[in-house]
Parts: sequence; structure tokens; C-alpha cells
Amino acid sequence: MDTLRGIQDWYKSNCDENWEHDYGVEIDTLDNPGWSVAIDLLGTNLDGKIIEEVNCEVSANDWHVYKTENDQFIGYGDPTKLDYLLKVFIEWAKSQNEDWLQPPSAVWGIGRGNSGKEGRRILEYAFERSP
Repeated sequence: MDTLRGIQDWYKSNCDENWEHDYGVEIDTLDNPGWSVAIDLLGTNLDGKIIEEVNCEVSANDWHVYKTENDQFIGYGDPTKLDYLLKVFIEWAKSQNEDWLQPPSAVWGIGRGNSGKEGRRILEYAFERSP
């Protein structure tokens, strides 16, 4: 499986008309230079799973760091490490669940989508629609 397809498949498997409004995958650049990756885990089958920080600095031009923190997979790396960081995430996701694309509703059950942010959004919507 190619890396981008893996991220797309994982993201799609978590979209349930609620989760994607507050959570997702963010890829950005760093000014040192490099890449940053933040993938929300809350409400997915990876919710609560931990990766202790891995910090590898071979040189100023060859480095990467990744971990889970605050219900996110977080990764940073030099300009050549974007594909590597995404592969790390995919391989870790596969290692945590036999069916790594398991729909999140089977994980969260009743109450999925009632996180703080999502709950506020639903409440705001209800007030906007009330007479």
C-alpha cells in the first residue's frame, strides 16, 4: 500500500459526518526547514494509544521526532521525512488493531461525537435553529 493511500484510507474510515468537523490530519512545513504532521486520534480506534517519543538526530539535515500527545500522533522531520513520518503512523496504526480501518462507531459506540468541541457545535446549532 502506498503511503498517501494509507493516510487517505485511515482518514476516510474515521469520517462519520461528525468526527471530520473537529478532527483530522494536518501536514505543514517548518522554517528550520522540515515537516510537521499532526493526526487526531480522539474518537478513532487509536484513541488512548501511546507512542513514547522517538527522537533521532543524525545531523542538522537528517532528523525526525514522533510521539503521541494529547490524543494526537505528532511528527516532525527534516525536508526528506514526510513520507517516513506518514509510514510510521500507518505501520503503528496497523500494529494497534487487527482491522486498522475499523469504523470508529464500533469503538466509541453510543456517544461518539460528543467530545467537548463537537458537543458545543451541536448545542450551538440547536440554538441557531430554535424559535
